[in-house]
Amino acid sequence: MLFGGITVIGMMVPVHIAEGVIFDARSVILIMAGLFGGPAVAVSAGLIAGVYRFWLGGGGYPVGLATITTCVLLGLAYRRICRAGWIKNGPIELLLFGFVSHVIMVLIFTQLPASVLTTVMHDIALPYVFTFSVATMILGLMMQDIVHRTNTELALHASESRLRAIVQAIPE
Repeated sequence: MLFGGITVIGMMVPVHIAEGVIFDARSVILIMAGLFGGPAVAVSAGLIAGVYRFWLGGGGYPVGLATITTCVLLGLAYRRICRAGWIKNGPIELLLFGFVSHVIMVLIFTQLPASVLTTVMHDIALPYVFTFSVATMILGLMMQDIVHRTNTELALHASESRLRAIVQAIPE
């Protein structure tokens, strides 16, 4: 719900290119939902984002729905690859993953209405790819830090509980 809500908030303040054609950071958030949240989180966030994008309507909504679906799938695929140990989840890998993901998004943008396609490709595509590639890396590293910190706190609590039980079991 959190990832979906953040995506909707981002879509509420987009960059308007034409009537019904908007650009926002939903791709980064939805990719992270798949990468760090797993299938249930990614699908939930994607459904929330998709329903809202459909509700917004306009000439760009089919492309918007395609990018939402693709981002969810890419995040889940990258999660699977990382968990299989085929690639680590470091800064360079996240940056490259963000780059590849957003190049794919630009390819999807080619399906926008012809009236805005030239503007999008000329003015938006390159800054979009580079900005959101870096954003994917930064958000991925932040999320990774949160996961590591949470795991460390859980391990400390478990260790503290175990040591407390040992101390309490020692006869006075």
